[in-house]
Amino acid sequence: MLFAGRQHGSVALLILGAYYGAAGEDEDPLDTKPHPAQYHGEAPPPEALLRESWSDIVTRRIFGQPHPPRWIILLSPRHVILIERGKWTHNRLLRFDLDDVLGRGNSRYELTRATGAVLAESELAWPERKVAVLLPEKREWKAPFERAGWCV
Repeated sequence: MLFAGRQHGSVALLILGAYYGAAGEDEDPLDTKPHPAQYHGEAPPPEALLRESWSDIVTRRIFGQPHPPRWIILLSPRHVILIERGKWTHNRLLRFDLDDVLGRGNSRYELTRATGAVLAESELAWPERKVAVLLPEKREWKAPFERAGWCV
C-alpha cells in the first residue's frame, strides 16, 4: 500500500502499486500478484496474499471488508487504474495507459548543466514536456528539476 486517504474516520482512497509479472509490461496490472519487495520493513505478507492477483485482492480482501474504501488507484510503471467500489461490481473502471497519455518516457533521465555536470536524475521523464517522476528515496532531486522549470 502506498497511501490510504481518510474521510470521516474511514479509508476513502487506497493507492496500491503493482509490479510487472512474468509477461512484462504487456501484462494487465490487475492480473499481476503482489511482490514481497513491496513490503518495505513491514512484517512479511501472508503467502496466500502473494499468490492472489490484484483483481482478486480488490474484490475479496478490499471491497469485501465491512467498510471498504470507495476508491482504489492501482499504479504500475505503465498504467494508472482508477476503481470505484460501485462500478467494480459491473466490471467498470478507468484505465490510463501512460504511453498513450504522455508518450513513451525516457527512463533514468539525467538533468545536466551546460557543462555536462549532472544536477539530478529521475526514474522516468518526458523532456519535451518537462515532466519527471522521482522515486521516494530521491526526493532531494525534486528542487533542481523544479528550478529548471520541470513538473515533478
